[in-house]
Amino acid sequence: MKSKLRLILLLLITVPVIARSQDVSNVSVSGNLTVGSTVSGNYIIQGSPDNILYNWYEVLASDTTGIGTGTQTLTIPASSLNKRLLFKVTLIVSGTVADSAYSPLSPVVTANQPPVATNVSVSGDLNVNDYLLGDYSYSDPEGDPEGNSVYEWRVSSSATGIPYTVTGTNSRTYKISLADAGKYLFFNVTPIAQTGTTGGTSVTSATIGPVNSAPYATSVTITGTAAYPNTIKGKYTYNDDDNDLQGTSVFQWYRNGLPVDGANDTIYVLTVNDIGEKLKFAVTPVSATGYPDTGSQSESPETVEVADLTGDRPSATDVCINGTRSVGSLLSGRYSFYDPKFNEQNSIYLWFRGTSRVPVGTSQSYTIQNDDLDRELFFAVIPRNNKGVRGDTVFSQTLAIINLPSETFSIADPEITLNATPSGGIFYGTGVSNGKFNPAVAGEGGPYTINYFLNIVNPSNSCSQSAGRDVYVNSITSYFDSFRNVYCSNGGYDTIYVAN
Repeated sequence: MKSKLRLILLLLITVPVIARSQDVSNVSVSGNLTVGSTVSGNYIIQGSPDNILYNWYEVLASDTTGIGTGTQTLTIPASSLNKRLLFKVTLIVSGTVADSAYSPLSPVVTANQPPVATNVSVSGDLNVNDYLLGDYSYSDPEGDPEGNSVYEWRVSSSATGIPYTVTGTNSRTYKISLADAGKYLFFNVTPIAQTGTTGGTSVTSATIGPVNSAPYATSVTITGTAAYPNTIKGKYTYNDDDNDLQGTSVFQWYRNGLPVDGANDTIYVLTVNDIGEKLKFAVTPVSATGYPDTGSQSESPETVEVADLTGDRPSATDVCINGTRSVGSLLSGRYSFYDPKFNEQNSIYLWFRGTSRVPVGTSQSYTIQNDDLDRELFFAVIPRNNKGVRGDTVFSQTLAIINLPSETFSIADPEITLNATPSGGIFYGTGVSNGKFNPAVAGEGGPYTINYFLNIVNPSNSCSQSAGRDVYVNSITSYFDSFRNVYCSNGGYDTIYVAN
């Protein structure tokens, strides 16, 4: 029994090990045969080799060049363009080549094709401040993944997109700006691949637009007669290129270029403040929909100066002169201004000398000159209101002046009744009493000053005036008067006077 068992064990130990077969077959190349693409080597093996070696070759006619080892995949180099690829698999067992096989020659390697952008389009609302989205489909013949494709937004005044300017880059979204109003937009994409031939051809979407634009007003005018107290009306034509209906437009009336408070309607009732001024009507059109919804202000031409149909004019009353009649004395003209609506502004002043009223001054005051001393002086005012409307010219009475028949009297002359213009004042001085001058009371000599004081009291003002005249009183000197030049014997009687 023991010998049998020993024989079996011995047989087991001494039987030689028979190696299994190591085969490689069905070697092939798969993938896009374009420069830059990655292809794979495929195969089937039988057995369990210790190692597998990979070799890649590019083949042109009889020339075969190794281009890669150690990997089952290959990124096709540029040198393989217009050549064929060959893939070799080698099985190693115990350091010895057990088997090897080549793939069939591949088709010719061609250039890598660029990526392509298709279905380029734009979506979104065409209002200012809205966002548009540029969209497209990316593809690559070799399946190269998309890299950083280049985006560009363009704007044009023409629906054809020519000419255009670039208004935004590097984003598929675009915010519409106010500068784009009324224009057309389009999106451009240049597809970029991560690998292979990276840059594709730029593709542009169709234009969209126009972008919503603001409304505008034309034919802005004023109807009606611009005269107080009439009513006038502002008219205009509303326009919107996007056919947005009118919303709540804004109106404003202007007086001499300044806005009139509260005048915010198309209808305007003229007030006294408008008299003598120029008016215009302005409208800021506003649309009910779309954005921008507010247009620029448009204005009508100005009216003529507003007339006053009531006929009211300024007037001057109680015109008088205040001062003393002497050379170098300063006179002042006084008066009261009246206007039912407006204040006084730039009234006109005039001074006149003599009954012919020669102009001698143009301010409210006047300094008496030598030529004025014994002549009448008048002050006149032309009232003017702050709307430039003038009233009638109103004259004062003359500055007080004493009217004497002579400046020289005889002591034998009877007293004379004194007279002055304007009347109503009082006389005083040497030899003056109760409005009369008595040479005998004054006595021989002189000069004696006859003074006159007049106080003019008006309802709204008063003027004080003073005047003086120097006179002389001579002694009695008798002489014969009224002699004939020739006396004849038959000439009859003659009367001869004794005068002094």
